[in-house]
Amino acid sequence: MAKRKPTKQNAWLKHFLNEGCSTTFLNATESAKRAGYLASSDESFRSIGYQNFTKLADKINTWLDEHGLSESALKIKLVSLLNARETKFFAHEGRVVDEREVEAIEVQRRTLDLAFKLKGSYAPEKHDHSGEVALPVKIDFSDLTQEERDAIRAILSRRAASAG
Repeated sequence: MAKRKPTKQNAWLKHFLNEGCSTTFLNATESAKRAGYLASSDESFRSIGYQNFTKLADKINTWLDEHGLSESALKIKLVSLLNARETKFFAHEGRVVDEREVEAIEVQRRTLDLAFKLKGSYAPEKHDHSGEVALPVKIDFSDLTQEERDAIRAILSRRAASAG
């Protein structure tokens, strides 16, 4: 039986799960770039990465489970981080004079924030879009007949006249 040629999607997965490469490890966008996809912008690479992440979710979850990052393991870790403590050192004239174990409030806050995000407990972010954004639009009219071009021109003229 002939060996199957690796696909870009498989290359993407290999880069995405490559712990030895800090640039691509668990980074969908960079993995798309390294896998050989062709795109004109980071937004396009981001979209390709998201699509691959969605399509390969089962394989990714299997890998996570095999590496001790199953859903139950993550829950246990989150609970332990909610009880995190740290040692604070107090110095006087350059010497440590006291130390105390205290709640690691920032670790606990960030853990709680992550837990709420994972549960979908936050309302979707609202983005205020005030004002108009002018984006250049290029339309190729070369395939249109002169009659079709004239019809479009007439429609645009009527709209401009009614708006102005």
